[in-house]
Amino acid sequence: MPQPSGSSRPRSARWAKSGRSLRGFAPAGYEVEDPRGRAQALSLLDERQYDVVVSDLRMSGSDGLDVLRKALATDPTPAVILMSGHGTIDIAVEAIKLGAFDFVQKPFAIEQMRLRLERALEFRRLKYKVDYLTRTQPDIYSFDRIVGSN
Repeated sequence: MPQPSGSSRPRSARWAKSGRSLRGFAPAGYEVEDPRGRAQALSLLDERQYDVVVSDLRMSGSDGLDVLRKALATDPTPAVILMSGHGTIDIAVEAIKLGAFDFVQKPFAIEQMRLRLERALEFRRLKYKVDYLTRTQPDIYSFDRIVGSN
């Protein structure tokens, strides 16, 4: 894994079928994919890495939590934002317990989603940095590398 940096590469987001699209976020520097349902969403998670996955809780043939589980099983793990127009507090709590970064009630304002995406990307960046430092610091500061004299 390369060293973390403030790279200006496009941030990737995947939007699982929801009736609303994040295509408007592409001009803001996001790469946005809009799969046509659960099967394609799950397939895309096998094919490439995502920084953030935004998924509707209700998709045909799915409760949306399977997309969450699949995303969290990938490496590196994306931040997952679930949304629903039919969600309850219990569903939101279950999603968060399973590892969702956030849960958004529909309808929502685009600005609200933009802020949540930015928070998710910042979380992802910090998690990546911590993972990197956790892997490299033991090598740099291992006992064998300490030199001392009396």
